[in-house]
Amino acid sequence: MKIMILSSKHFYNRIPEIKNLLENYYVLLLGGKEEKTRNKKIKESVPDVIDAGSNHDLRTFAAFVGECDAVITADSLLLHLAIAANKKTIAIFNCTSPDEIYDYGIVRKLVNPYLNEWFYNTKENDKIRKAITPKIVEEALIE
Repeated sequence: MKIMILSSKHFYNRIPEIKNLLENYYVLLLGGKEEKTRNKKIKESVPDVIDAGSNHDLRTFAAFVGECDAVITADSLLLHLAIAANKKTIAIFNCTSPDEIYDYGIVRKLVNPYLNEWFYNTKENDKIRKAITPKIVEEALIE
């Protein structure tokens, strides 16, 4: 199974742990310009992760989504493309409202228990990052 993960700032440091749990899965990292450095660090710590790049036009980005079986992402462009492509999607809501996203029966929403105190805050915070564990993500994926 191929899984795509967006290395958002509120979750990227957990991706190596997720990959360790999903050892029989191919994991592709995708992102925009902001994720380029993060993806490089993740690739260095987890060599079998595939860095699919971070400077793609919309069609190429969407094509990568189309090739995956599932997507793990924050509330981002990747979330909306995964929904449009009818992909099983694990959506992590650390600082945005899950109520604004309709799940179409394919999105499993993981809502951070600290969402109310961190709502629309864009700063990085370890407490927020650690609240949704890789085990929770793995369980949502295999449901």
